[in-house]
Amino acid sequence: MNPMNQEYSASTENDMEIEATELSTTVPIGLNTSIVQKEHVSTHSKLYLRHDYYSDLKMLGFTYKQDPAVTIDKNFHGCNASFSTDFCTVSRHNSYSNCVVFMSQPIEVNDIVQLEFLSEAQGWAGHMRFGVTTQAPRTLKTIPPNGMTFYAREDYWILSSGKLHNRNREDDYVLNFESLKVGDSVALSIDNKNQMIFYKNGVYQGIAVSNLPKGNKYQAVIDVYGSAKSIKLTYLRHQSSLKEQCLMSIFKKLSNSEAIEQLPLPFHLKERLREMF
Repeated sequence: MNPMNQEYSASTENDMEIEATELSTTVPIGLNTSIVQKEHVSTHSKLYLRHDYYSDLKMLGFTYKQDPAVTIDKNFHGCNASFSTDFCTVSRHNSYSNCVVFMSQPIEVNDIVQLEFLSEAQGWAGHMRFGVTTQAPRTLKTIPPNGMTFYAREDYWILSSGKLHNRNREDDYVLNFESLKVGDSVALSIDNKNQMIFYKNGVYQGIAVSNLPKGNKYQAVIDVYGSAKSIKLTYLRHQSSLKEQCLMSIFKKLSNSEAIEQLPLPFHLKERLREMF
């Protein structure tokens, strides 16, 4: 079944709950000349990872566990960023920009970087930007006021308003952040084929980038911009099944896909190995 066509079902006893983190301080609401910002806050106190979330990855045998050690980089961020005590929630406390942040650690293959949209500010145009870079963030001389600065770079891949930006090129993509409602989540993952994939509320949205450079470390970059006011980052680390670990060991020893046919394996396992090339 195509993951994009799956419908959500009711929560089950096997569901994993992730508690939303409360902001440690009251964040002042910015002003736009005569327009007073109205802050709309999520009424969702919990974000559920139901059995049908990230179903395309789970079909490969992965399970997921939240890694609270992976947060937003608390020491390198835009000047309008405020954080919760665990540094997983970021809010913009003034104006419409200067809230570019990076994740504290690189993304591992098949892990999920999930953002929950917690609150919005009316009166501003635009929305958040979300993507990856191969640049070590600390090598930036200054943090730009917004993510548009990265559009021309060859080492950044940024999704914004239904457009994927890289090297001054923009490609249409099905996911538009401006359609998000408070309480929705978006996420990205990089698979072992170096493809970047996005999700909305746990549902597969398709491949956004099919040819990320191999052999690089990828860092998540987030721009809490415009009508996006506050987001929460959750890092979901994949836990490989024994079957997937065995397949990965076999895959690393194969020189090409033609060698798969000679292996004494069931057809469905050979098919899975072919998909990994």
